[in-house]
Amino acid sequence: MLIRAKFTKEEPVRFISHLDVVRVFDRAVRRASLPIAFSGGFNPRPQMGFTFPLPVGVTSSSEYVDIKLTEYISPEVFKKKLNDNLPKGFYILEAREVEDDIMPLMSVINTAVYDVVIKTGVKYDERTLHFIFDNFLNMDNIIIKKEKKKRGKKYSKNVNIRPFIYSLKILSREYDKFILEMKLHAARVSVGQVIQALKQWDDKLNNWEMEKVHRKGLFIKKNSELFSPFD
Repeated sequence: MLIRAKFTKEEPVRFISHLDVVRVFDRAVRRASLPIAFSGGFNPRPQMGFTFPLPVGVTSSSEYVDIKLTEYISPEVFKKKLNDNLPKGFYILEAREVEDDIMPLMSVINTAVYDVVIKTGVKYDERTLHFIFDNFLNMDNIIIKKEKKKRGKKYSKNVNIRPFIYSLKILSREYDKFILEMKLHAARVSVGQVIQALKQWDDKLNNWEMEKVHRKGLFIKKNSELFSPFD
């Protein structure tokens, strides 16, 4: 059977890497004595599939993992056993049995939603902030330089990220900071690249700093509709 689980990665563990997240789940599954399936070959590995890696330092309330088991166990028992063995900062919010031949998470998830706390250093009123983001998104092309690697050699390439920025929405504002909701393509652009592009577009924004980034949603976007990975 295959179980798809939604989990959090909170403050206590926000600085651990994606590889360490995989190791944490591997250990937790073993400690919980869950009947996990292993791959074949000379180096068998637990059959787990995660979503796109969360950048180090970013928290999340919407990560997903697929875990293949060799025998049936109810999703509720699975959830309890895993939560009892995960370290503080990780928590399984929901677990469901899914079809064994369901498409892998990284093949179907294409949209990520973030809340980004931005410190501006100076006071902006809401009207000015709306003006900035409306004009930024009105551009047909937003070009950034991406570092690439091919055959061991590094090179840079100009990339248009505008098609992958779906929306930027101001959620709240204080004196010299505000919370910006970013709805982006899950793999083709990052929060940091959007901020980089904003600063390139208007050097008056160079003093803007990201104080905190939280991924609050991962979705499957079909046309203009968003669907849960459980759908």
